[in-house]
Amino acid sequence: MKQYTQNARHLMPMLWIFLVMMMIPTEFTLAFAQEAGKINRLNGSVSIVGSAGKRAAKSGDVVMVGDTVESAKDSEAFIKLKDNSTLIVRANSKLQIAEFKFEKKPTDVAKTALLEGSLRAVS
Repeated sequence: MKQYTQNARHLMPMLWIFLVMMMIPTEFTLAFAQEAGKINRLNGSVSIVGSAGKRAAKSGDVVMVGDTVESAKDSEAFIKLKDNSTLIVRANSKLQIAEFKFEKKPTDVAKTALLEGSLRAVS
């Protein structure tokens, strides 16, 4: 019994470290899992690549912070952001929503990364 108690005492700090490490990815995911907008309209073949993988986009789909919207040849997507602006992802393009926060405050932010192709923004 004494040996068991000593072993358990040595394992407790490792258990705490493990539990803390398991929670870190969840906190980061929650911080970035914010809705930036929705696919308002699309033509052709458009995909959304996010934390859950790649999926075919359809009108009404939510675009989250961190997602990348990809359009194929002869395709485009109209993304209506929560601040009422519109991003139009043109054919053969990839647009990542890097950061988005809309609270009608001076700290609002919208950062996108055009990884490939062309984009039109309408505010």
